[in-house]
Amino acid sequence: MPKFILQKREWKSLLVLLLMGFALLALVEDKVIDPWGIFSPRKFGIVVLLVSFIEFFSRIAVRFLGPHKSPLVVGFLAGLASSTTLTITAGKLAREQPAAWRRHAAMATMGLIASLVELILIVSLTAPTLFWQASLLVAMAIGLNAIVVAWLVRGDRRAIPNPEVQPPLDFFGVFRLAVLLTAILALVAVAQRFAGDSGRNAAIIVTGLFELHGVSLATATLYEHGQLSRSSALATLSIALLASFLAKFCLVWISARNKFSIVLSGVLAAMAVAVASTYWIVQL
Repeated sequence: MPKFILQKREWKSLLVLLLMGFALLALVEDKVIDPWGIFSPRKFGIVVLLVSFIEFFSRIAVRFLGPHKSPLVVGFLAGLASSTTLTITAGKLAREQPAAWRRHAAMATMGLIASLVELILIVSLTAPTLFWQASLLVAMAIGLNAIVVAWLVRGDRRAIPNPEVQPPLDFFGVFRLAVLLTAILALVAVAQRFAGDSGRNAAIIVTGLFELHGVSLATATLYEHGQLSRSSALATLSIALLASFLAKFCLVWISARNKFSIVLSGVLAAMAVAVASTYWIVQL
């Protein structure tokens, strides 16, 4: 089958996403339905579908690009689909091809940049007034990563294997994503309501270890409905980012123990310092 033609399963996934989007916009009203006044099915559904579309087209684009295209483009697109999966995949490739560790590290770093860009997008759609502060929170980390990527790819022209990504989302994939994000939103909201800031932060740390964007959605939603102050929202996003970096740090050393893991550990540590420093500066 020609490389640039969608496969049967991909057409089905795209049709499901389009139909769900049409049904959401045509049938679901824009109003909150929970006792605490924070959950709007329409807004929530739009964010879920947006993330689903991003993951769908990123996976398609990675397949279309093939194994010999720029690792920067492939890494960014694969990072939009799942930066965690990309980190593991790049680590395995670096372990199997130690001479090409710089290329695999560049690909993984671009995936980290993609995850931060997606966080900004989710926040801007859910809580537009939090956009600039959230952007500032990750701007330094994105800039540092860009410098590291430039250093890693300088003078290296070797082709690398294409990272393996999962097939495009189907209906059950979208459903699982919606359930996961709903559960995170509910957990954070309940923890905030009944246990205060300490309970919310504990929930953020646990969920941020494996689902950064779910935490971003929950934080932006609570902020938009007046359940969090701007300072608390930025603190929550910072904690979630640090938890996500910690999880990836562990995955890096599980998947590889070579120059790749050393460099990625340094990148993640620098990102953590950048986020913490930016949060401290913003609070001044």
